Amino acid sequence: MASSPEIQLLIVSQGKRRPLTIGLDDEETVKSLIGKVSEAVGSPEDALNIVFSGRRLSPDLAIDTLLLGKTTNLVVIVKQIEKELPLSVPSPPSTLATEDGKEEANGSYFVYCKGCTQVRQGKMRIYCGECKSTAVLIKEEPQSWADIYGAKELAGSCQVCEADVRPTVAFKCVVCEELAPALIHIKRNRYKRDCVICGDVNPLTFTLNCQHSACIECFEAYMDNDLNNGMLIRKPSVGFTVSCPMFNCNAFVQDPHHFYLLGIDKYRQFQRLATEKYLNLQDERQYCPYPNCGAAFMVDMFENEDKVSCPECFRMYCIHCKNYEACTCNHEGDENTTLIKSITKPCPTCNVATERNGGCSHITCTQCRAEWCFICSKDWSADCQWDHWFD
Repeated sequence: MASSPEIQLLIVSQGKRRPLTIGLDDEETVKSLIGKVSEAVGSPEDALNIVFSGRRLSPDLAIDTLLLGKTTNLVVIVKQIEKELPLSVPSPPSTLATEDGKEEANGSYFVYCKGCTQVRQGKMRIYCGECKSTAVLIKEEPQSWADIYGAKELAGSCQVCEADVRPTVAFKCVVCEELAPALIHIKRNRYKRDCVICGDVNPLTFTLNCQHSACIECFEAYMDNDLNNGMLIRKPSVGFTVSCPMFNCNAFVQDPHHFYLLGIDKYRQFQRLATEKYLNLQDERQYCPYPNCGAAFMVDMFENEDKVSCPECFRMYCIHCKNYEACTCNHEGDENTTLIKSITKPCPTCNVATERNGGCSHITCTQCRAEWCFICSKDWSADCQWDHWFD
């Protein structure tokens, strides 16, 4: 016969703490759990408050809607009768029917779980910034993602520390309980919006602040295309990212963790390309010339120093001629160097030698992805297109 499930509680009374384990019944509520705790600790029910994730739990709330993990504790505050904690009633999650007829929790948070290597439903947890307890009451509930990740800081009071603290917000995967980055643009399609790319209506959407929505598969393909073509845009608030797929819309993906949707390898490709584009803006930039490396990095050179070690592959090369076998800077008669100089031009962004062996004069550098003109050696522009595109 299977044993009934149990829940781990932390009893906090006048600054003292002690653990308590209580067996759970089917359809256990906060009210019925408080009754069991009252009997176990000898305190009246109206002196007990259960606090979790920034709020006092409503008596009618079902315990199973909290999505508690095996190691998660609920904190029970034994209070003075004259002190009343503010009541905040979290709405229990509704359900969303899937195609196979099963029901899944209709939560609002989604994360990319690295352990599960996929998008999962997430759950938000709020901890004390000092003692890491979940016995925190936030003074003003967050109304949007900007309240969590923006400049505004949450304020709360810890029932364990008995002091005002700065709460810490984290998200967990509901499947494996691992901490995971929240995907703020993935949302339930509660308003049945059409995908701006394919026109279909799907249960989940990728929605930007402009409220343009796309189904997850379409936005993944859109991001993958922009990534492969080096079409990242720079926004001071987030760095390099991708824009809204709608023409002439200025919205953009605000968190680079969304590139995890393309897989770990693609996420690393995004990080590498974003780094290269950032370094293109810096005077101290370097690109490793070794095959199968090409790492981008910055370096502070000392006087009379001509060689540098790549931090990615740890091999040396000359920063002037980019030669990694033998420096040819002072070998004017070297046939290979003479040939390379005669048939190539340096990329105006990263200075790598580039050969044009056919096609138009519009060059995309294979090293830094900069677009430039092989005729005038400047950034590609409309003037290049109309004056000497096919020269």
